[in-house]
Amino acid sequence: APATIVVKSFAIDAADNLYVLDVFSARILVLNASGRFQKALALPGAASFITDIAVDAGGTVLALDSISRRLYASAKDAGAFSPLGGDLSDAVLTMPTSLAISKGLIFVVEGSGGAIASLGQDGAFVVRQLTHGWQEGSLNHPAQACVTDADEMVVADRDNSRVQVFALTR
Repeated sequence: APATIVVKSFAIDAADNLYVLDVFSARILVLNASGRFQKALALPGAASFITDIAVDAGGTVLALDSISRRLYASAKDAGAFSPLGGDLSDAVLTMPTSLAISKGLIFVVEGSGGAIASLGQDGAFVVRQLTHGWQEGSLNHPAQACVTDADEMVVADRDNSRVQVFALTR
């Protein structure tokens, strides 16, 4: 019933399916483009607190555990999540807030660290980008990020009261 759903985050895949992170019931609801229920994925039992989700081009759902600093993945037709990579504590120095995916890279946004960590498809650390600050190009408590089809990362830079757009380089 709608009264039992508490939405924390959502993602939309290439087929316009909607993935809804329901923290109340510890699940991800999958709805088709018409809004019809398709399935529910239980969040991993080992997770402390899933704060964001993303879906890659192949339909794999990623879930970000901010407290434990871990990623979990559920392939398109899988019925459960499994850990992706290891502990992110070395790559993500403060509590992560957001997750974005683009062309094989996973981006984890640090809430208070002002940086974005790039990870490979296997969850392995690639590089840490940006810094905490107030100048253009720096972030102050980024809250959310997404990647456009034009390979631009759009970041909600909360405490700087702005949205910044960065070109992705590969």
